[in-house]
Amino acid sequence: TEEDLQAGILQREMSAALGEGHGNDERWHVRKDGSLFWASGQMMALTSDDGEVEGFVKILRDRTEQRENEERQRVLMHELSHRMKNTLAVVQAITSQSFRNASSMEDAEQTISARINAYSKAH
Repeated sequence: TEEDLQAGILQREMSAALGEGHGNDERWHVRKDGSLFWASGQMMALTSDDGEVEGFVKILRDRTEQRENEERQRVLMHELSHRMKNTLAVVQAITSQSFRNASSMEDAEQTISARINAYSKAH
């Protein structure tokens, strides 16, 4: 991407390929048509028989679908967490209200059970 070019990401990958034997990345890349895709890649230096660097090769694996699935899963987990907190808040309110108006522990137990049952059926 333009941001990666300006940040010198390509040069860092090349330096890692020269110094460490390979440079790894996992980031957005740009297709020829200008669209973005998420890929993991590895860059390595190409050398001649006498050890001179002639260029670089980069192997990319398109991980766009995997990343989109992970993002959907994050959104769903956030929604589930939100709904669970709401449900627990309702149960807490039911319990609190039931104890507040109960004449005995048995009365509170029956009221809590009936209210949670009603809440369960509503869902």
